Amino acid sequence: MSACALTSVSETDFLANVFDALPLPALVVDSDVRIVEFNVAAARFLANFPFAVFRPSAGDALHCIHSTEAPRGCGHAEACQDCVIRNSVRDVFGGGKPGRKVARIAGVDILVTVASIPDDAEPLALLILDDAAELSAVLTPASSSPDSKGRAKARGRKTGNS
Repeated sequence: MSACALTSVSETDFLANVFDALPLPALVVDSDVRIVEFNVAAARFLANFPFAVFRPSAGDALHCIHSTEAPRGCGHAEACQDCVIRNSVRDVFGGGKPGRKVARIAGVDILVTVASIPDDAEPLALLILDDAAELSAVLTPASSSPDSKGRAKARGRKTGNS
């Protein structure tokens, strides 16, 4: 029995709630990296974009500096050939495994995570964007910080270099 059945919430509502509960910006995109859906965390990045446009490109919505360099828009400028987001989405649609790569976007290192979403109607991908520096700080073990060896010595414990 699923959690949905226990709470009498439909499976669709349950999954929408899970998607919106993610603290990271998450987008569902099609094979041309056009936004199909986005969660609450992504909404703050997309707040000033007019979503009257049907399926805007991620580059336009995220204010990519290269999205206006070519007359056909996002995905068609020379710089787009090296776009980590676009290439990650293309790789996952080409049968690749879900993946994570770091991209430098607007001077910030962003961890880009992409996974395919099985759908009979059209291929879709989940695109999650995270601040790589923040993630690195969270994942760095306390024992590798310069201050931790001093604290260990002060408590009378030996460190690996003592």
